[in-house]
Formats: sequence, C-alpha cells, structure tokens
Amino acid sequence: MERSKRHAGVIRAVAVVVGLSTLLTMSMGARASFVIMDSGNAWNGTSPTGPMPWLEAAFSDTSPGVVKLTLTAKNLSNNSGNLEDVQDWLFNLDPALTPSDLSFNFLNKTGTFTTPTIIATTDDAQKTQGNVPFDIDVSFATGNPANRFTQGDSISYSITYSGTGTFDADSFAFTTSRGSFGPFYDSAHIQNTGSNGQGSGDIAATTTVPEPASAAIATAASVLFLLRPRQSRPMK
Repeated sequence: MERSKRHAGVIRAVAVVVGLSTLLTMSMGARASFVIMDSGNAWNGTSPTGPMPWLEAAFSDTSPGVVKLTLTAKNLSNNSGNLEDVQDWLFNLDPALTPSDLSFNFLNKTGTFTTPTIIATTDDAQKTQGNVPFDIDVSFATGNPANRFTQGDSISYSITYSGTGTFDADSFAFTTSRGSFGPFYDSAHIQNTGSNGQGSGDIAATTTVPEPASAAIATAASVLFLLRPRQSRPMK
C-alpha cells in the first residue's frame, strides 16, 4: 500500500513538472494562429433585435507577416424593412506596433454594400460614440440601403505591416476601456436598431477565441494546483 502511495506521488510530481514547463513555454510568448471576435455585448444605446452574436471578426495568419481579416454580419435584423447596418467597426492593435504602418488589401466581399474606408493613423485616435479609444476604424457607407453593410454581408482583407516588431493575428487581440465602458476587443455602431428600426447602439466583443495566453495560463495553473502532490495523513 505504501509503495502504491509513493508511486502515485511520483506521478503527480512529474505531472506538475511537465505542467510548469508548459506554462513557462506559454508565458514566454504563445501566439495564436487565429483570433475570432464575436460581438454580442450591447453596451450603449438600443441593441440589435436579432440573436447574438450580431457580428464576427476573424483574424488568421496566412503566411509570416500576413494576416487575413474577414468581417461578417451574422445576425442583424431587417426590422420589417428598416435594415440594421454597421456604420463603424473599430479594432485595437498591439501598443508596440504603429497603426499607420498597416496596409489593408481588399480580397473579396459578399453583398452589394460599398467597400468601406479604413482609417488607421495613431494609437487611440479612433473613437466610439461613448468616446472609447481604438486604433482602427472600418467605416461603412450610410444612406441607400443597397450601399450599407447589413445581414449576410461579409468582406475580407489581407493585412501587412511595414514597421518593426512581431505582427500576426494575435496583434489585434488587445482590449481598450474608458470609464465604465470596456474592456472591449472591438466595437461597432449599429444603425436602425430596436423594434421599429428608429434606434441605434454600440456592441462589442468582450472575449476572443482562442483565449488570450494569460487566460489560458491561469486555467492551466488551476489544473496544476489540483494535480499537486499531497502529503497523506497518518491513519489513526
């Protein structure tokens, strides 16, 4: 019996050592090959009427130094003819990088909407309705419904970076806040919301898939705590 207990203790100890090695590797710079942001948090104004998430932004590494971005309107409503549409969709960038060194190259789109204007100048230069700072603004057309980014529409870009530093999909997985607003990975202003299509509001992604490395490390650390060797108490 005593030998069996010692054997189990050795196994747990090995598990902890392996786990700590994994944590060390992750903490030294785990990078994601893709990042997905599903916008399902309504934080200002009138929320869209469809099911969440309303929008999805997907960043993926296609080759070293090249990131593909696909923006999709997943669950916006037609509101009995008053189409909910995206006016501005804002994103963050790694603070170690410079937004003006980004280049967005159009790949393809689904829908009749006008190709948006992308503004990326300096850190925190783009603001939401609530004045929350972001680094990148994808600005869509308003007015004629045929020109607007609405339900089922999508667009893809290839993004490159001309500056120095590590650039990949994970470079966009950063949050921003202002006062009680945030932290947000992205934020979008939606028009024609509410049951009668007369409202507007802001929505955001508050989590990403996969989780940031720090969250994954915390989860792994909790598991390791449960696996730690435990000293057995003598039988009375």
